[in-house]
Amino acid sequence: MFSEIFNYDNRFWRFMGKLWDALVLNILWVVCCIPLVTVGAATTAVYYVALKLARDEEGYVISSFFKSFKENFRQATALWLVLAAVVLMLVPMLLVARYNVPCADDYHFGAPTHAAWQATHSLAAVVKAAGEKVAERYANWQGTYSAMFLMALQPAVFGNGFYALVPFLTLGMLAAGTCFFCLSLFTKLLGASRWQALVLALVWLGIDTQLLPSAVQGFYWYNGAIFYTFFFGVQLFYFGLLARYVAARHAARRRSAAFLTGLCALGLFLGGGNLVTAFGTLLVLVCVLCLLAIMKSRQWRALLLPLAFFWQAFW
Repeated sequence: MFSEIFNYDNRFWRFMGKLWDALVLNILWVVCCIPLVTVGAATTAVYYVALKLARDEEGYVISSFFKSFKENFRQATALWLVLAAVVLMLVPMLLVARYNVPCADDYHFGAPTHAAWQATHSLAAVVKAAGEKVAERYANWQGTYSAMFLMALQPAVFGNGFYALVPFLTLGMLAAGTCFFCLSLFTKLLGASRWQALVLALVWLGIDTQLLPSAVQGFYWYNGAIFYTFFFGVQLFYFGLLARYVAARHAARRRSAAFLTGLCALGLFLGGGNLVTAFGTLLVLVCVLCLLAIMKSRQWRALLLPLAFFWQAFW
């Protein structure tokens, strides 16, 4: 019995060993983050050691931590500094969101959905009212059905306080689309590393947000921001999927089919957005298809399906 208690291979002592390793790892991270500039390298080292511990791989926590810290210092620090700069740019933009209020077309498109919410407090009724608004505008104005559907669902429909969510929606989609596109293009197609792709994505995002002629119309005014900025983010997702499909020319059919399905679905959505984004996406899709045909890749035939879906939505 006593021999089992003092057996360091039993579950209790293994658990205590893991707990001690985790404590040491956290202390190392806190100490190495004190200069602030080293936060990226310290965080990378923490993930490296934690992954080794989760896999029950042999090694000492302290030596493994500083080994990873040293090996990844350059790229991790570059990524951290760019990320910190972008966060410092975005945080003030999000903090002032509490003062955001609806204006102009927000009232026009949100009137029927707001009335439905006030009368029923039912999401189904709100979605139905949005669909009816799209049908009326589609027949009497223009064919941007997916954009008009989102415009009818502006956050203030459910209360003016929710309008503060607008920049979170628009900036969130722009950031997600930019990162997905850069990771897809530069890592899957061009062979760059993930940290290089992320640095490029963050720099691109910083330029996008800071050099926009009007932040109010681009991020805060729901109808304008959803119509252009949000759909630009979706467009980047579309281009990212397209890059992944081209890069997966030797992948299994199931994986290629998944990319094609995503392109068809996003194509139906993008084709009903603003005309500038839709036409630009269509132009890029046709160029990629022609390039694959010139290179005699069999992938171009499969891209005819997403092209047909997009053309149907756009037309």
